[in-house]
Amino acid sequence: MSPANSVRISATTVDSQRVSADLTRIFLEAFFDAAFRVPAVHGATALRVGLSSQESPYPEFDANHPTIPLEALARVTRDGLRAEAAVTSRVGKAVRGGSVFGIQNETLAATLETAAGVIAKKLVEHEGFCYFQVTEGQPAIAAREQNEPGHAPVATGSVTAP
Repeated sequence: MSPANSVRISATTVDSQRVSADLTRIFLEAFFDAAFRVPAVHGATALRVGLSSQESPYPEFDANHPTIPLEALARVTRDGLRAEAAVTSRVGKAVRGGSVFGIQNETLAATLETAAGVIAKKLVEHEGFCYFQVTEGQPAIAAREQNEPGHAPVATGSVTAP
């Protein structure tokens, strides 16, 4: 037996559940990132695609000058992942169980639970990002207008219930 034959190559198995879930995730992540105009890292495809002259350029993420504090960005990411896990779990139980929504098809179930989880994650991330951008971020326009009359600073402290 030659050395080439003695080496075992371990490959992951490809099945319809993984493929359909992964394709669903890729499509929905890209769709929501484009729809919400999530800032892209340097070199991303969204930054290289030529836009018409009437459209504003796609936003680029700058780690040296983030739109929101990095701690807030970490919280947004964490909250999005938690929402995805919760929704994926609930939808998975609904479509796999003996309920009215039980479909008895594992590939379709994996696709549906992934779609629901990714949509929940992207919505939570978007709302969280917008919240921190308003309460803690300093957009270029807001920073310039801070010293103008009529500017009301936004409170960033926490509110406790009585």
